[in-house]
Formats: sequence, structure tokens, C-alpha cells
Amino acid sequence: MNGIQFVFDPARLSQARKALGMTKKDLAQKTSVTPSAITQFESGIISPSAENIENMARSLQVSPDYFKAGRPMFRSADKGIHFRSLRSTSVRDRDKAASYIERLWELVNFFESEVQLPQVDIPLYPSAKYLPEDAARIIRKEWDMKPGPVQNLTNFIEFHGTIVSILNLPEGEKIGAFSVWSHERPLILINPGRTKNVYVQRFTLAHELGHLVMHDEVIPGDKDQEREADRFAAEFLLPKDIIKYEIPNRIDISKYELLSQRWGVSVEALLYRAKELGISSEQSIRRGFMNLNLRKSGNNIYYPPSNMYPGELPKVLSRAAEVIEEEYSIAEISDVIKIPPKFIRLILGERDRRPTLKLLE
Repeated sequence: MNGIQFVFDPARLSQARKALGMTKKDLAQKTSVTPSAITQFESGIISPSAENIENMARSLQVSPDYFKAGRPMFRSADKGIHFRSLRSTSVRDRDKAASYIERLWELVNFFESEVQLPQVDIPLYPSAKYLPEDAARIIRKEWDMKPGPVQNLTNFIEFHGTIVSILNLPEGEKIGAFSVWSHERPLILINPGRTKNVYVQRFTLAHELGHLVMHDEVIPGDKDQEREADRFAAEFLLPKDIIKYEIPNRIDISKYELLSQRWGVSVEALLYRAKELGISSEQSIRRGFMNLNLRKSGNNIYYPPSNMYPGELPKVLSRAAEVIEEEYSIAEISDVIKIPPKFIRLILGERDRRPTLKLLE
């Protein structure tokens, strides 16, 4: 053994294990210890031996130094994360996502020590005191936004200090999106599936912004908070005082498509907005959804991907990495914060640089 000597941080073991979606039993089997020993290591009841640390590091794809105490750490459990649905998301997947966001914070914290990131300017208007629609209107005014459609929403949110990142994990498809205040900076994670439809991505981001603005007391999966975030997003993206004059009384999906392109929201969102504002009857809305579904089944509805809208791709983290690339490579950043290079590349959205092996038939 290498004679490892340092103060062991139990929280780091739990974080590394959950990041890979391992149970305590899984890790115990890989390291030839008992599950109860893993529990004791993570609770700080006992400290692992040097051999245990080496074996756990190998199994968890980190260096032994990863478990060293003293590095700044964001504990997401202390703040609470806005998960949209708890019933459709397993504890394992939520734990994995929480570990992802904790590591994301550590990378952001490192960048903040090297680069001046956008100043946080996310006002707080608790839902206990403000209606979601009022909160959305106030923020649009405070941010000096133009009356019409929100252009480049992702970049606009980043400009005001929120870190937006694509959740590059298979479980991201189940989780959808989530947000959290990490110390003094808000983070929003969105799954890759939602970026395939730029309109869904934009509404999702506005929804998560609503959580950050209104819900200082997090109740994950709470239906009331989810509805309030939807109401915030609808008013933020489709202000009542303007959109009520643009949505036609008679539901015509072709006209709704044109409005969809103008406002950067889905036809579905416009139909729901027409219902909320009492522009069309319940019966007309139902027929509208039926016609929309028929058009979608015939591939007559086109929703462009986010890569066709450069302003809807997160940029802050990748640009921060570019600014310091002469001083810090990915490997050197990894050496400082002890997060595996592969994970840092995932966060930064870098593609796998390995060549593809092609077999000739």
C-alpha cells in the first residue's frame, strides 16, 4: 500500500458512490467489505484503512485523494432540490442527480476563483406573498425586458447569474429538470431530451426559474409548487397583456403554429394559455388538442432542436473553461478539485473525443 495518510471525509464517499448509482451493497461487494462497514464509513463511525480507501477509489473511479477532507463542498440535502416529480423518479436516480449537482457546484466554485462569472441577479418573490403571475411581471420589469417574446432565454437567464447545465446522465430522461440555490448561486439542470424541442426547453427553464424566484422553502414534487411554477412560466413567456390580443378566438392550428414560432413556445402551451385566459371555450380547446395530435401523428408539426437557436445553448461554463485553458487543462482542473476528468467533460458538454471503431461487413 501507499501509506495513505489524511483526514477521511465520509461525505465524499457517499457522494462518489451515489454519483455512480451504486448501493452500499454494490460497493461492499466490489471492495470485499460488508455493507455495514460501508455504512459506518459514510456515517463517520469508523475510518477506512488505507487498503479500503484504495479499493473504494478504484471501484468508484476516483483517486484516493477524492476522499480527503478540506475541500469546499455543497451539500444539496441541506438546501433541497426542486424535483418535478417524485413518483416517477427513484431514490437512486435522485441521489445520482444530487451528486451531479454537487460536483457541478464544485466546478463552478473553481471557475469563480479564476474567472468573474455573471453577477447573480435573481430576485426573490415568495409565493406566500406574491401570485406567480405578479412575480413574473415584476421580474420582466426589473430586468428591463421588452414587451414581446423573450429572445435567447437560456443566455438571458445565464446573464443574470444562473448556471444552466445539461444533465448528461441516462437518468436525466426520467428526472426531466431540477433547480437549486447552491449557496449564493442558483443552478438549473435540464435533461438532454428536453433540448430536442427548443420550445419545451424554454418552458422548462422558465418553470425552474419560477421555483428559484418563488420557492425558498423547497417541497420536492409538491403539486402546488409545480402549478405555481407553470403559472410563472406562462406569464413570463406569454404575458397576458400582450398575448390575449394575439391568440385568435377561433382555434386554427396553422395560426397557432405561427404564434408558436413567434413566441418560442409549443402549440400546446398556447392552447393551455388560451384556456387560462378564457379566450376559447373548453370544448374548442379539446378539439384543438385533438387536431394537434392528428397533425403530430402525421408529422405535420415541426419543433426545431435547440442547436438551431444558438441563444438557447448554455455557454457560461464552456466559455469559462476556454478563458483559463492556457493555465488549466481538464486534467489540471481535475487535479485541483479531484473530480474525474470524464465527469468534468460531461458537465462542460464536451463530446467523446475517442475515435469510433467501424467494422466492415
